[in-house]
Amino acid sequence: MSSAPAVPAPALEPPRRGLLRGRGGAWREVGTQVLAFLLSLGVLIGILTALHYDPAQILWALWNGSVGSRPSLGVSASEATPIILTAVAVWLAAQTGLFNIGADGQLQMGGLAAVVTTLYAGLPSTSWVLIPLGLLAATVAGLLWAGIVAVIKVYRGANEIISTLMLNFVAFIIISQLIRGVLQDAANPYTPQSKPIPSGAKINALLSGTQLTWGIIVALVLAFGTIVFVKNTTVGLRLRAIGLNREAARYSGIAIERYWLSSMLISGAICGLAGGLVLLGLRYYIAPGWASPWGYTGILIAFLATRSPYLIPLWGVLFGMLGSAGPVLKGEASVPDSIVTIMQTLPVIVLFLLCVVARRSGGLLAAFGRPKSSSPVEPPAGETAEIARPGAVGV
Repeated sequence: MSSAPAVPAPALEPPRRGLLRGRGGAWREVGTQVLAFLLSLGVLIGILTALHYDPAQILWALWNGSVGSRPSLGVSASEATPIILTAVAVWLAAQTGLFNIGADGQLQMGGLAAVVTTLYAGLPSTSWVLIPLGLLAATVAGLLWAGIVAVIKVYRGANEIISTLMLNFVAFIIISQLIRGVLQDAANPYTPQSKPIPSGAKINALLSGTQLTWGIIVALVLAFGTIVFVKNTTVGLRLRAIGLNREAARYSGIAIERYWLSSMLISGAICGLAGGLVLLGLRYYIAPGWASPWGYTGILIAFLATRSPYLIPLWGVLFGMLGSAGPVLKGEASVPDSIVTIMQTLPVIVLFLLCVVARRSGGLLAAFGRPKSSSPVEPPAGETAEIARPGAVGV
């Protein structure tokens, strides 16, 4: 009596042990990113010339407003901090096939929790405990806000794009009502803003006279740590397997719902931490417009760095520099705010066009970072036994 033929387990992409591992694939991906940036810069100069702006003056204002002085360097770092964190948060959720469009709302709820906790914790206003307590509250708030989306996604099948986007507006409305109500500063009854946080809750600057704090260090360490974990661990391989082929991952025994839940919760926690770092290290109180569109910028960067996530911090710093240079561009070069928006969106458009060209041209396909061979890559033997065995990863 012959036994039924064994069904081969689906081939999963093995974890990459480093940034430069592979047949030059990482270098090609980096080259594509650099090419997109250079092309977008060239297009920008062409647009400015057509609009009768002086490109040399624009470039000088960009330099002067981003890294030309110690204060501008601090502003660039403070702008880059929430962008890097929201970008890596969106990228993490995307590894399991989830689109966390609610990074902005999670960031704002994290900032709200940081302010409320430091104001009403009952501790002395100069206590150093206020900073870790506020950041912990911000992280938990972002986690819980994303948890709403994760729960209805896992247990009710709700589309996470719609729910996260709607919760962005809910967060905005909640904060708007609070700063006009119970959180409003009594010293400014005609201005909708919260009370300023205690002095002990303020993160001190690393360089005097600047806005540079250790928040940028936290953002860089957390970003690289998250990327390395996802790219080089078995858990990270399971996350990516879900995003690459959900049904194959389910057949392999991976508990998809559990990883959906955990990835979205961690993503929200990172966004909440970003909001806490902003309010404890930069803003110090909540007022209308306190949060720039860092969450949406993070989504753009997550798209830019889909195939090369190690470039997320670099893109975050570049976009932070653009955000810092915006007021200088407007003041010194008389450039409207729309030009800064064009600067931020051009790399995305150029990279998308490069992707389209790469997909339609076999010769350029490898240059975009995709191997020409369509044969699947087998994972290492140990990881095959661990991941591809049915029932190996139960809930």
